[in-house]
Amino acid sequence: MTTDATPMNEKKQLNKLIPLALGILLLILIFFAVKVSTRKSVSFDLKGATSSVPTQSTFTVDVYLDKKEDAEVTAYDVQIDYDKTKAKLVSAESGGYLTSPLLIKWDVASGWFAASANPTSYKDSLQRTNPEEPLITLTFMALDKTNSSAISIKDGSEVYVAQKGGVVPSKAKFNFSVK
Repeated sequence: MTTDATPMNEKKQLNKLIPLALGILLLILIFFAVKVSTRKSVSFDLKGATSSVPTQSTFTVDVYLDKKEDAEVTAYDVQIDYDKTKAKLVSAESGGYLTSPLLIKWDVASGWFAASANPTSYKDSLQRTNPEEPLITLTFMALDKTNSSAISIKDGSEVYVAQKGGVVPSKAKFNFSVK
């Protein structure tokens, strides 16, 4: 009987270990879920000086970061979406948020802008950023009359926060009309 009891005891011990292992696995999953949910929230915001403009006049829209909460933003990748029959993007200037950023992609024609803090002076670059300045200042020309049109941030645009990776921001929108 002693030979038959040993497998039974091992089976009972194994039955006790399975719930313990599953409990530990569940605690690890909960820990990672809490850690991901407490990631610093950074999103884009679009602000313009005026929302009603005459035909053939220019107006500016600034791309800002919202809800920075002391996040160390190291890079951004922004794609602008708008009705090209109502407005034309004529220029874009890097704002003062990242001082002397490396411009990775700067394409006014497609409305796609990406920049990074300079890796050779990473800490210095982060200390010299001005969080109250825009990432980008966009200048548009109003083309055709409309009661309502929008400039927005395309899906796939991201803000990169140091040691956190890319964060997909909420959708920002700036509404305008052309007289």
